Amino acid sequence: MEKFEAVLSILGLDTKPTNASEAYEVFRKVKEVESIIEKRLKELRKDMFELAEKEGVADDKGSFTVEFEDGTGYQKQARTSISIKKDEVIDYAKAVGLHTIIRHDKIISAEADREEVIKIVEKEKPDWIDIVEEVDEEELEKCVLEGLIPMEEFEGLVNRKVTYALVDLAKRKNRK
Repeated sequence: MEKFEAVLSILGLDTKPTNASEAYEVFRKVKEVESIIEKRLKELRKDMFELAEKEGVADDKGSFTVEFEDGTGYQKQARTSISIKKDEVIDYAKAVGLHTIIRHDKIISAEADREEVIKIVEKEKPDWIDIVEEVDEEELEKCVLEGLIPMEEFEGLVNRKVTYALVDLAKRKNRK
């Protein structure tokens, strides 16, 4: 608690308010300090990312690790996510005959009276039913894993997004 109290004292935030007005003033000061610290952390994060690329060790996943002699350090950790390009996957699946990738979901068209549609059998009002093609992601994954869709072609069917997390290696070391 000593560091906590010392920092509060340096910032002039160590007084215990005796009324609502004083409490509000301390609150506003704390929020201002919080904003300043958040801005500084954002700048520091950017600097650390740049330095990790200059001084760190790159891995095959796009991450950069900086380790110090004392076992601490940090990592600019790449985190990749992909999203499927629905229209491209459907066109591709049709072109190469992998129809199992396409799921045909039936939805009620916008023109239909939803209450009435619930009561009417599909065969009586087929024009109220639209067939929508959707990608069966599990089937798509299966086709890629089985080699039915080459990885180079799969890459053209998805959007890949990489974000980076700043990972403190000292925290990871303490967990072991």
